[in-house]
Amino acid sequence: MPTLHCKALLLDMDGTLIDSLVLVEHVLGLFSTKHGLDYEEVRARAHGMQTIDLVRHYLGDTDAGRQNERRRAPTAGDSGLR
Repeated sequence: MPTLHCKALLLDMDGTLIDSLVLVEHVLGLFSTKHGLDYEEVRARAHGMQTIDLVRHYLGDTDAGRQNERRRAPTAGDSGLR
């Protein structure tokens, strides 16, 4: 595996440098469909919330909620988005 030597590392976690809105909305759609939720309501509530808080809001302290906490977030490569 190649080694990367750098003096700093910049992470974009809020969409400032890279517009991740399309991917976020896609994942919210998958979540809504899987759990029988209204996509527009989920999308409106999700703005400004951490993902874990959104999952807990809709799934509560259930097996599904705990399972979603352990899963990694899908990436653009996982979703088929380009």
